[in-house]
Amino acid sequence: MKISTRLATVVGATAIAAGAFTTIAGTADAATSAQAAKLKCHYNVVHLPKNYYLWVFKKANVKSTHVGRLSYKAKRVPGACKVTKGKGGLTFIKVKASNGKQGYAGAPYLKKVK
Repeated sequence: MKISTRLATVVGATAIAAGAFTTIAGTADAATSAQAAKLKCHYNVVHLPKNYYLWVFKKANVKSTHVGRLSYKAKRVPGACKVTKGKGGLTFIKVKASNGKQGYAGAPYLKKVK
């Protein structure tokens, strides 16, 4: 191992041990909190048969990848207060899936609650 590679390894290990990288994690937590703050409304899942799930998509498009799902009996799901219009005239609402990830779910299957 060359001296410069060994020095970089020692400096990196020392920085980690000293907690130099905790500010990166703190920044990510602040960004996550800011996103969660935008989800001020709550919704119940409606119009789904028993044991079915409502898919949560990465984008407001049914051809987008799934990022999570909501159970047919999900209650008080955090979501955005406005409806987003997707492709083909479909409507979506940004919600937080059961796995904690945010995405878009079909608006006709979500009922706003107080």
